[in-house]
Formats: sequence, structure tokens, C-alpha cells
Amino acid sequence: MTVVKITPEEMESLGNRLSGDPAVAKLYELIKKEAEEIGGDTLRAWQLHLGKIWGRPYVMTLDEVASRLRMPVSRVTGLIQEVQDVVRPKWLATPEYKASRFAR
Repeated sequence: MTVVKITPEEMESLGNRLSGDPAVAKLYELIKKEAEEIGGDTLRAWQLHLGKIWGRPYVMTLDEVASRLRMPVSRVTGLIQEVQDVVRPKWLATPEYKASRFAR
């Protein structure tokens, strides 16, 4: 189980951005919006998995998220996948994605 701590300096280096890469920042923005709209266990799972999206100084593996939420890893994986499935086509349609290294 892994938790990666993000130092205050690393968080500050991003300023008000979620990532230095505009395409990744857009992806994070879409994930955050979708997870917040769904709420409940989905939001809690994402807030642990990619805490940095919510300004928290950590990211966690799905195993660690499952442990902390006292859920099976399969449930956490499903919650994460649900958001990814909704967000992916939206992200692929953004100008940030189309201009990114990911689109090549």
C-alpha cells in the first residue's frame, strides 16, 4: 500500500494549476467535477486516490484507498473506472488534449 506525500514546495510550484501540463490540468479538472457531481463513495475514493486535485498533499494507490475506506479493491476500482469512463471522451474532445503530446 502506497501513499505519496507531496511537499508544500511541490504543491506551491503548481500555483493555482492542477498540473504544469495544460492537458493533464484539464483532465484533473474534469475528474474533479465528475467526482463531485457523483459524490458519496466515488468522491471519497477520488479524494484519497488523487488528493492533489483537491489541494491535499498526497496521492494513494487503489489498495490504500480501499483499506482506508474499508471497501474491497474491486469496489474502489469500479468507482474510479466509472468516472474515467465518463471523463475520457470529454477530455479527448478538449482543445487542451488535442494540442497535447497525448494526441500524437
